Amino acid sequence: MRGECSDVGLLAEALVLFDQVDMNITSAQNLADVLRGFLRSFDSIDPFLDLIEAGAIRVHYFDFISAPIEKEGVLSYWNIQDEGAEKSHRNSFQRKIFYTSTIENLLPKARHRNRLYDVVMRSALIDGSEDYTKAIEAAREAAKSYEDIEFSLNAFKDSLPQEKKRLFPDKITVTAEYDEKKKLTRHHYNLNLDSLRPHLPNLNCGKHITGVGLVQTHRILYASRLHGFDTYLPSPLSVIVFSKMDSFCDKGRQFSKTTVDLQEKACFPDIRGSFNEGSINWKDVLVIRGKATRFQEWFSIYGGKSEIAQATYGKEYRTSTGLTSYREKIFSIATYASVTTGAGLGASIGGARGAVAGALVGGSAAFAKDLLKASDEEGWQPRFFGNWIHKRPRQKSQ
Repeated sequence: MRGECSDVGLLAEALVLFDQVDMNITSAQNLADVLRGFLRSFDSIDPFLDLIEAGAIRVHYFDFISAPIEKEGVLSYWNIQDEGAEKSHRNSFQRKIFYTSTIENLLPKARHRNRLYDVVMRSALIDGSEDYTKAIEAAREAAKSYEDIEFSLNAFKDSLPQEKKRLFPDKITVTAEYDEKKKLTRHHYNLNLDSLRPHLPNLNCGKHITGVGLVQTHRILYASRLHGFDTYLPSPLSVIVFSKMDSFCDKGRQFSKTTVDLQEKACFPDIRGSFNEGSINWKDVLVIRGKATRFQEWFSIYGGKSEIAQATYGKEYRTSTGLTSYREKIFSIATYASVTTGAGLGASIGGARGAVAGALVGGSAAFAKDLLKASDEEGWQPRFFGNWIHKRPRQKSQ
C-alpha cells in the first residue's frame, strides 16, 4: 500500500524467532533493500554475510514466473522459465540478481560485490519451474470454478483499510459458466476489477489479480512441501492458504489445523513493525538475536502448542532476551497435520469446506493427494505464522 518493494522488518523479526531463515527474494531490489539496512547500521554488509556463512540466512529464489497470462481477453496459467534458466539456474540467478545496476550502484567496489556473490552462492536455494508442475496444474483447476476466486476477492477486500473497503460491494459475488464450444470458463463479477486500479495504484489491480492469488497460494504451499518450510503469511494470503488447506481431502484423509493466537498475557513483540518504522535497526536486532537462543529453542518446540504458548510465550521471551518492555502485537500460528476421518470424501468435512473438498478433480485432486502423502510419509506438518485478521470470511457453499 505504501509502494515499498521489500518487507525487511519481516526478516529482522524472523531472525529473532528462528535459528535459521530462508529469505525469499524476487528481484535485485529486494536484496539491495536488505543490504542497504546493514550499510546504514554498520557501514558494511559484512554482518549480513556473516549471518549467511553461519547458516542463519539462506537466500531462496524462484527462477521462473508463475502468473496468469492474458491473451485476447483470456487468462491462462503458466510457469514461465526463460532460456537462461533452462541452461543453468545458478547462472540465471546471478544474472538477474547480482549482475544488475541496482547492486552495482549500491556496492560500487568490485571486491565487495565479488564477496557477496561468493558467500550467497555457497548456500543459495534456487527453484526451477520443473519442480512446480503440480502447483500450476492445481491453480488452473481452481480457476475453473468460482468458489476460490470469490473467497479470495472477499479476503482481499477485508484486508484493506476501512476507507478502501468502500470501493467494493458489501459482498463480492462471482459466478462461472463453461463455454463448451470454446472450452473456456467465463467468470462474472458484481464489480469492475479494472476500475480499482487508480484507487489502489500500488496493488496493480485488474482482472488478473484473482489469478495471481491462486497461483501464489499453490506455489507457496508446494515450496513448503518441497523444502519443509515454516512460512510467514500476511493477510489476505494467510486466509486464502488456510481455506485451501482446509479443502484438501483424499480417500478419507484431510488436514487438521491447530491455531494459536498469542495475545493478552502472551503478547508478541512487534520487531517487524518497529524495524520498518525505524525505531530499531540491525544493530538492535542482532543484539536481541544474540540473547534469544533459549527462546528460539522453546519456540521451535512449543510455539505451535496453544496450551503452552499462550501461557508462557511472554515470560520465555523476557527471560531469554532480558527485554522487559517492547511494542506488542497480536500474533498467530497455525499448524497442519493430516488425519484420517474414516468417512466419505464430501461427507467427512461439513459446511463450506465440504462443498469444495467434494468437488476436487484433476490437478486439484493430484495436488491434494501429493500434500497429504507428504504429511503421512515424510512428516510434513507446515506451520504458518502471521498477524492476520482473525475473523475469516465464510466461504460460500453450494
